[in-house]
Amino acid sequence: METTFTFKGSEENIPENDDLSRDVFRDEYDKDIQGIPWETDAMPFSRSYLRSRRSINYRSFRNKNDPLTLIDCTKNENCCFFEFNANHPQARCMYRHFQLRDCLLAISSNNVLHLKSPNELRLYNPISRDSKRVLYSKSPLVSFHSLQDYVVSGGLEGELFLSDIEGNLLKDIIVADTDSTKITNCCKLFDNRGKINIMSCNNDKKIRILDPDYMEPIFMYELPAPVNGGAISPDRKLIATVVDEEQDYIIDYESGKVRYILKGHQDFGFGVQWHPKNEFYLATGNQDKSVMIWDIRMGPELSPVYTLCGKVGSILNLKFSENGEFLAFAESADFVRICDTRNYEETQVIDVFGEISGITFSPEENCPYFFIGMADESFSSLMEFRKYEIIDF
Repeated sequence: METTFTFKGSEENIPENDDLSRDVFRDEYDKDIQGIPWETDAMPFSRSYLRSRRSINYRSFRNKNDPLTLIDCTKNENCCFFEFNANHPQARCMYRHFQLRDCLLAISSNNVLHLKSPNELRLYNPISRDSKRVLYSKSPLVSFHSLQDYVVSGGLEGELFLSDIEGNLLKDIIVADTDSTKITNCCKLFDNRGKINIMSCNNDKKIRILDPDYMEPIFMYELPAPVNGGAISPDRKLIATVVDEEQDYIIDYESGKVRYILKGHQDFGFGVQWHPKNEFYLATGNQDKSVMIWDIRMGPELSPVYTLCGKVGSILNLKFSENGEFLAFAESADFVRICDTRNYEETQVIDVFGEISGITFSPEENCPYFFIGMADESFSSLMEFRKYEIIDF
């Protein structure tokens, strides 16, 4: 007979009489930052026991099956840049698509957008703990972004919704209607010389730049594979993309021509962002469990200048802080890392349990808060961390 406990997305069967010894320290319910009641009837295992089993048994999805040969540049994983501040189980977080995990966005320290269900996008205030609906869609949502008072959301059937932060739907269209390749994998709002535009990245291999007044494409580019994510450079001249290929592409914003090819990853890419303070640097996240940092000054065919590796899962979501001081990246489950961008060697590892729906820094210049969306069926929540400050006496 076996006793089975399953966090969403994992496949763990833990025998009752396993040879691994249990931790003698008993975690109390109020001491666990997620509220997991270790070694109780509800959770009959110690934290260390379950961590050892999940580290062995968790299987992250990959499209490629070749052995990974990546070298991590991290030298110190014991840093503390952000400290735990609060858990918000009332702000249930989730995701709809197993590979699309950019489902959390702080628009201020007091307002965080998150998916509460596959069809509902909500705005949560961590201070007052109030919540309000921003969008409800008949079909599942998989991506969203916000700028000023606007929110754009992408759907599983190729939809694009534009609403305001108060929950009023302004416009909606189907941007991709090709059979079986419709998904709006990524959508972004950006300021283009004082005018707000929309970028939509879809499974039909296309990137579209749209005018929100008419929801019509201004530019449309086609890439060699489905486009899982895109990021526009700070100078608005380039678009970095991650696609269903081992290599990624940076294209010219106006012509759509490929300017750079990024070679180094060993699976499909899902996370991408430019450094906010250095127009030459960008980061990509991949199903090969790695993040790579690139410097476009190195030529048209790029190799990574830094490689950062995860433990158990694909890197599906990454974010730079507004001041560029930190890069955070989340594995599909259990681990989030926050790196010092001065040399990418100093890292804080946040060890949690459950599938991760997204991560986000608060957008202020000093980035005082950091949030993690936990999508576990039993312990779904929004986790809040505060920037650690050394106080001199």
